[in-house]
Amino acid sequence: TNIITGGAGARYFGLGGSVKYRQDRISIYLRMVSTSNGQILKTVYVSKTILSQALDANFFRFVKFQRLLEAEMGITQNEPVQLAIQDALEKAVRSLIIEGVEGGYWSAKGGAAVNDTLVAEYRKEKALEESTALYDREFFEPLHKNSLSLNVGTTLLDADYTKKDFGPLVRLGYTYNINSAFGLNLNAGVFQFRTGNSIEEIFGNVDLNLRVRLLPNDAFSPFIYAGGGIIYKMDNNGDTSTPAQTSGKVQYGGGVEYALSPRWGLQLWGEHNLSFNDQLDGLVNGKRDDFFINIGLGLKYNFGFGKKENDLPEETINTNM
Repeated sequence: TNIITGGAGARYFGLGGSVKYRQDRISIYLRMVSTSNGQILKTVYVSKTILSQALDANFFRFVKFQRLLEAEMGITQNEPVQLAIQDALEKAVRSLIIEGVEGGYWSAKGGAAVNDTLVAEYRKEKALEESTALYDREFFEPLHKNSLSLNVGTTLLDADYTKKDFGPLVRLGYTYNINSAFGLNLNAGVFQFRTGNSIEEIFGNVDLNLRVRLLPNDAFSPFIYAGGGIIYKMDNNGDTSTPAQTSGKVQYGGGVEYALSPRWGLQLWGEHNLSFNDQLDGLVNGKRDDFFINIGLGLKYNFGFGKKENDLPEETINTNM
């Protein structure tokens, strides 16, 4: 079965080229059946991808009046189907043999010690293969309802001063995962607005967001979020003559997240914050309220109130080659 086809190409002034690829997949089911009563004792499923690639270049141009020059060249590489089938069959037979050892239907020549080693290696390999989804995406089941994150990054204020500089940002976050896709996210951060020599002020913020993980069962997944919050100046030093610099705001953003393990993950994100105040920089000018952009990198820790890692159900082997 063909599961993905793609390519890219370009042509300019009669000179062009392209690259194409195709990925097919074969699937094999192998069963162990009792000859005494016809009962299916074990079943394994093995799939193998077959890759095909093509690269070509061409030239098409009039070199003089009524004289057309056309040339092309290319190369195609195809993985042999018969070798892919052979690899899949050998993998299926090997898996079925070890499944039989694990089920107690037969034993290796070396006895229990060899059996235990074979089964342990097989289970490790099986867990890795079952965590790989279509297109070699690493698959996992979220185990925890709660997560904490520590983020560092930078902020850029776009207000009434022409000069704009990036300032540092530190943020703590807590997320309650309603399910594998949706979560409520609470953030508290401290950052510095910089506008050249005019402003270097420290602000804080508190946000509440609805967060959506777009590929909830992938180790690497994009996410988006949106919500509201407040922003406030932290270094007034008791100066009551300074204009009010506390404001409500709305924010939206997105990023990508990678699960290093069921407990730990990394996330890269960016967001746009729209304040309801034109005095974040202490200056009122124009009709538009001040806004700012945050970009950050964070370390995420998952914990509590979910499934335990050893509570995951075992499944029939699904081997991707």
